Amino acid sequence: MKPWKMLLICFVFIFSLTQCSPLQSDDINGSDEEGTITVSTTTQKESSMLKEETLSENPDQGILFLRFTNEFGTRSSEVFVLEIPLDQDEYMLRPALSFDMVFGYQFLSEMVKDENAVAGVNGGFSYAYGRHGGVFIRDKRYYNWKTDQYPVLVFKDHRYFFMESKDFNGFVQLKDRSIKIHGLNKPHEYTSNVIVYNPLYGKTTRVQEEHFSITVQDNVIKKAGKVLNEQEIPSDGYVITVGKPYDEAKLLSVYIPGDAVALRFDPVMEQEDWAFECGDRLVKDGENVAPDHSGWVGTLEGYDPRTAVGINSKGNPVLMVVDGRQPGYSYGVTAKELADILIEMDIKDAAMLDGGASSEMYFEGDVVNKPSYKGEERPMASAFVVVKKD
Repeated sequence: MKPWKMLLICFVFIFSLTQCSPLQSDDINGSDEEGTITVSTTTQKESSMLKEETLSENPDQGILFLRFTNEFGTRSSEVFVLEIPLDQDEYMLRPALSFDMVFGYQFLSEMVKDENAVAGVNGGFSYAYGRHGGVFIRDKRYYNWKTDQYPVLVFKDHRYFFMESKDFNGFVQLKDRSIKIHGLNKPHEYTSNVIVYNPLYGKTTRVQEEHFSITVQDNVIKKAGKVLNEQEIPSDGYVITVGKPYDEAKLLSVYIPGDAVALRFDPVMEQEDWAFECGDRLVKDGENVAPDHSGWVGTLEGYDPRTAVGINSKGNPVLMVVDGRQPGYSYGVTAKELADILIEMDIKDAAMLDGGASSEMYFEGDVVNKPSYKGEERPMASAFVVVKKD
């Protein structure tokens, strides 16, 4: 990688519900006509000094916000960073879905408002109609299941860490056996798969072909058998489906109306825990592991807007947005360059989120970066938001 440096143009400040006290006298006045943020001072620093004088200084409670210009050769890009310190009692990071449902799209500003949050960035990749691309668990509710391909950011036992998607497991627990779950709130894409549908998916299973269906209410099997179309999802339960080919006689002997049944997931997630499957891993144990190609978007070697989520050496979650596709303002970066910036910012583990025109950061009542499509917000399926702790 070519030698590079960072130009600091906006200092860290601490945000709370009662006041916003800058660490220095720099005043952020909002976006001007060209979409840049006006500040009262501009100070040039080496990147190592940047970390020392901003992220390591003043361990007060609050949210740390930083903006700087990154340079790779003759290319410069605007970078926006939010860090949520673990050693404060005000705020925490959590994922959100549009309308708090499996399907749909909203602007980031709308999701921040709906979640009573103070900040946020765009979330991960999604399938048709906004269904999240991978594990999404929050408030002991299971919205979507794993892809077996990408890293999952987890908050559990009061700490943030990454797991592999393939390490999540789910089972239908009957009195004498456990049956593996292949999917949750998703179409039947493969033969004989066991898919579970809960009320977060909608009113029906939307499966318009022959399959075996088991309706569960209050953890009791109400009915089971072959069906030819979609089934209603009870508000106090869920529907288990088995795709073709299947052994009807065997399934009827296993799923007996009146029997108790439960869903069991590993790892066990408590009320305040959450899990969010991201895109490709960028940084692992402080090393650049960014790929050149993604199963979600293809090549990662273009100079594009990017969004990432990571964990630094203090265990703090960090959100980063890099603007791009706007020559004269911000060029954009490759995935490997994004990983290099994250590492320079003391990030030890990180993963990619959706990017391009979706890359956006919202903080203190406004969009602080300049999205690449006319500077406008783009509807999105998910987000990471910073909320006040209960």
